[in-house]
Amino acid sequence: MCTTGKDVIGNLTSSLDSRLKLERPPGKVVLATSRRLTPRTRFNLEERARSKGFRLIQIFEQEGVADRLYRNSRWCKELLGLPGLAPALSVVPPTRRPLIDLEPIGRDADLEWLLETREDRVLTGEPGSGKTFLAYYLMRKKEWDALFLAGADEAAISAALRDQRPSIVVVDDAHVNPTILEKLVRLRRAMTADFAVLAMTWEGGKEQVTEALGGLPDSRVRKLQPLARQKILEVFQSAGVEEDNVTMRYLVDQASNKPGLAITIAVLWLQDAWQEVVNGTALRRNLLAFFQESVDSYSADILAAFSLGGDPGASLESVRGYLGIDLPRIRRVTAGLAAGGVLSEVERGILAVWPRLLRYALVREVFLSPSGPDYRPLLDKVESFEEGVETLIAAGHVAQKPSWELQPLVARTDSPRAWKAFAFTGEDAAQWVLNNYPRDLLDVADSCL
Repeated sequence: MCTTGKDVIGNLTSSLDSRLKLERPPGKVVLATSRRLTPRTRFNLEERARSKGFRLIQIFEQEGVADRLYRNSRWCKELLGLPGLAPALSVVPPTRRPLIDLEPIGRDADLEWLLETREDRVLTGEPGSGKTFLAYYLMRKKEWDALFLAGADEAAISAALRDQRPSIVVVDDAHVNPTILEKLVRLRRAMTADFAVLAMTWEGGKEQVTEALGGLPDSRVRKLQPLARQKILEVFQSAGVEEDNVTMRYLVDQASNKPGLAITIAVLWLQDAWQEVVNGTALRRNLLAFFQESVDSYSADILAAFSLGGDPGASLESVRGYLGIDLPRIRRVTAGLAAGGVLSEVERGILAVWPRLLRYALVREVFLSPSGPDYRPLLDKVESFEEGVETLIAAGHVAQKPSWELQPLVARTDSPRAWKAFAFTGEDAAQWVLNNYPRDLLDVADSCL
């Protein structure tokens, strides 16, 4: 439902009543309005929808609508008469991640640090840990005089700083281009301006980012820790996902203790894409559409290569060598892919894809398709050969890959878990395991049965 009228709640009510008069069942509602809404108004809108039997799952208000218009050159020209240039500073972060107006969960200490720490500072954390959301939340609550850096043109940034005079400039995913931080520091000095920089980065880019800001003491660098499972469950519930206990546990597993990833999954789930959420297809499609357009056309191949490493992951150098990509490019691409909240740094230079279902979907899409590349050279270079084989088994089972293709790989493993996983894929595979398992058959008996 969309409205430009002043009486937003009245227009929502009449639209819902019209639907009910047509004897159509209540369902989920997304509301877009060109008006600015107070928290009380947003609460009243949700209550009005609930009283009519509907569930209001998302509200796009003035800032969100204006930002989307402003970033589309055709709409800017046709509807606003503007050239369509993106603003250099914006209250809306330059991201395609879902931005839902919720209260932060389990982040009280982090919010306190953000509000109390002065001067330049750095917020780190695994992709999907909620760094962008916390800054966006504080801006929306008017507790901060802050704006996101949304452009790279120095003249545009300089003009925006003079016109808007923010106290804080937030640079999201600063590890992608640390030189932009040097540019901000230089502009601040040249303009004798009085603003602090908050740079947000994943843990692997912390050193580059802090160096670009001239070096910072530990007191001005903070890492967002993963949330406990109970808190992730509360994130899903606050986003409007209400399912049985088994389903909720399943969704919490997929979120991998990351509230940002939980929100992405919740949005997909509320769009009734449950089957595609269950097998990982929805996450793969949702993320790759963004990555291939905004990061690199090679995004699917790179993510699939890291996926083959399973939980222990694969090294940047192994993936780079397998795909034949130069080092600067793969560093740039992995930094961009990290913004999706699915690439975790296991240790320095070792990356893994989460959640597992997305991993299986990527391997299935890239390596197990009829024209897919030969994955065996990479399989010998990932951190754990056994984990790689288990990933292929899980992906191949969904893809209904012939079991004989994986038999030589299973035979090379020293992992009972891999043999059990293979036996579970079908009767022919189980019979092969019974005939070839080199140890005590009791290890794999339950899977074979």
